[in-house]
Amino acid sequence: MVACTVLVAGFAGCKKSDKSEMSDLYTGMTGIFEQTAIKIEASKTGKEAGDVLLSSSDKMLEFSRKADEFAKSHPDFNVANESEFKDEIMKYKEASGKFLKAVSNAGVKFAKDKDYQEALQKIALQMRK
Repeated sequence: MVACTVLVAGFAGCKKSDKSEMSDLYTGMTGIFEQTAIKIEASKTGKEAGDVLLSSSDKMLEFSRKADEFAKSHPDFNVANESEFKDEIMKYKEASGKFLKAVSNAGVKFAKDKDYQEALQKIALQMRK
C-alpha cells in the first residue's frame, strides 16, 4: 500500500501507453479499496473481516509491486501536474479513505477477535517484505 503513494510521483514526456498504464494502476487500486471497504463493513464476524483483508492485501501488494516497477522504469512520471489524472486521483483518495475508515471501524468492532487480530498480524508481516 505504501508504494501506491509512488503513483503520485512523476509524468513528463510520457507516451500514451505510459498514461494508460498509470490510469490502470489508479483504477485497479481504487476498485480494490472500494470493494474491500464494502466487504469489511458487511462482515458479521472477525474471521470474515480478516479473510477479506487477507484476500485484498494480496491484491494490494500486487498493485504496489506494479507501481514500484513503473516508478523505476519511469522516473520522470508526474501525475500531480497533469489535469487528466485529477479525477482518478480524487477517486483513489476517496476510496482509500473509505478503506481506512472501514478497517478502523472493524478494528474497534473486532478488537478482541482472535481471527481478526491474526489477520492484521499476517498483513503486517507481508508489508515488511
